Amino acid sequence: MKTPLFILCTKRVPKPEKVDHLFESGKVYNVGTLEVKAGETVYLEEGSVVCGCVSALFAHGMKILGNGILNGCVWHPKEENGEVRPMISLVFCNDVKIQGITMVDGGSWHMVPGACRNVEIEDVNIMSRVCTGDGIDIVGCEDVTLRNSFIRASDDCVCIKAASYPDPAANRNVKNILVEHCVLWNAEPGNGVEIGYEVRCDEISDITFRDLDIVHCQQSGGVLTIHNADRAYIHNIVYEDIRVEDAQAKFIDIKVLDSKYSLDRSRGRVEDIFFRNIEILNGNFPVSIIRGFEMHTEMSWPQNIHFDNVVVLGEHINSPSDLHMVVELSNDIWFNGKVHVKRI
Repeated sequence: MKTPLFILCTKRVPKPEKVDHLFESGKVYNVGTLEVKAGETVYLEEGSVVCGCVSALFAHGMKILGNGILNGCVWHPKEENGEVRPMISLVFCNDVKIQGITMVDGGSWHMVPGACRNVEIEDVNIMSRVCTGDGIDIVGCEDVTLRNSFIRASDDCVCIKAASYPDPAANRNVKNILVEHCVLWNAEPGNGVEIGYEVRCDEISDITFRDLDIVHCQQSGGVLTIHNADRAYIHNIVYEDIRVEDAQAKFIDIKVLDSKYSLDRSRGRVEDIFFRNIEILNGNFPVSIIRGFEMHTEMSWPQNIHFDNVVVLGEHINSPSDLHMVVELSNDIWFNGKVHVKRI
């Protein structure tokens, strides 16, 4: 899998009448950092290659459209991380649309909306190869939809955070995020679908991951993971209709913990998590973990976690042991309507 062939199918995105930044087919551009303002439209024609980054601040109503390629290789040496900047950085941007483009070989995270609202991301392709090459990080945002996209990331494919990157303003609550109809490939470090580690806000809620095909989750990461390493109350998270072809390390990994990424002095909570119609089709039978946090001055136990119609390699899962799951410092773990780890 070191030299895969990617055949990417994306709907054609027609050029709108109003285009403020046009990149023509058959041409290669080096834009450095393209600053996009409110109401502007960037259009990459099919066959165009744009080397550089896109940055937007308070750019309400901006759009990035087309079937061209945004290339990040100019920002870093081959096989090494580059300057820490996202290929697409959106800060305080509302009513945003990104559709059709392909992003390749960024030096760090690829697409990062931070402190944004009403963001629609559709039919994008992302392929990275360097460590920390996250696909899409949704940081401190509300009302974001990601659909019909392919992400092959050398770190987290899709990640939900509240953190100071891309801007300190993104240390804010996260709500109403929908990720659906996507194909994901997590390579080397990181996780397939992640919430954490940086969750420096009061609340992360109403997140749905639906109708996903996770073709690989390689090496040390997990497929569906929540790592609460700060103070956030993480709840009402739904994973449903997800198919996994290859999980080499961990399947479900939910932890409340103090980590090297933690800045908040207190630990948050993880509650009301729902897994429905999830299946691992091939490969290994990976372990799963649910683990809380307990010190002499503080305690946070994940609770009310539901598993309904989970199937691993043809085996219907009815208990933590069926799922090869380690459960520590946790309450109210339910399988198909029956509680197996009950609060005392």
